[in-house]
Amino acid sequence: MFKRIAYKAREDHIERATLGALAMKRVATLTLEEVTEPLAAQYLAMVDEFTAADGEYPYNDAETARQDFSTFIRDLRDEANGVDLPPDVVAQTTYVLLLDGERALGEFRFRPLLPPPYRSNNGHVGYNVRPSERGKGYATRGLALLCEEAQELGLNGLSLAVDGNKPASVRVIEKNCGTLHHTVSDPQSGEPRSWYWIALLKAECGTAANRLDALSS
Repeated sequence: MFKRIAYKAREDHIERATLGALAMKRVATLTLEEVTEPLAAQYLAMVDEFTAADGEYPYNDAETARQDFSTFIRDLRDEANGVDLPPDVVAQTTYVLLLDGERALGEFRFRPLLPPPYRSNNGHVGYNVRPSERGKGYATRGLALLCEEAQELGLNGLSLAVDGNKPASVRVIEKNCGTLHHTVSDPQSGEPRSWYWIALLKAECGTAANRLDALSS
């Protein structure tokens, strides 16, 4: 069964009346959904936008997705279930962040279990938001949805890594009550890697659902 994590967010999309005197907020629905066949067109459009902007889509197997989406879905399902994974790879569930079920805003990858050898270089969460939708708060809300899923699974917190100087990524984590745990330097490049921890039951943050309400108010 494919999972769908949904939340009706009081979005920051403002629809202004014709006379421009009044404005009202539109209620939009943000969802994290596992990749399925009906999402093929939206997912591939997102991948193509990344490729046009960055020259590639390194987060998942874009080539397989373009050539045979059914095989791509099967591979993602096997990856989520831990089927035939290499020894140094852990199970990972890939979600698409959708706006009103119609537009793919980005991709979130969730690794619930991090064994000791793996956790030293990888966190629980990886994500990317398509270039045209950055700076609109979608990464923050998407991470909040994923926090809700992690909390339901019984995790007490999430570990996330930020490579280099990326203030936008840090803000996304901090808005979800994440705090800096420690920073290390890459032995080859010398680039810093900062590790953040989101305590899912932190008293001052409340539950993940409460954080979603706060982000959308």
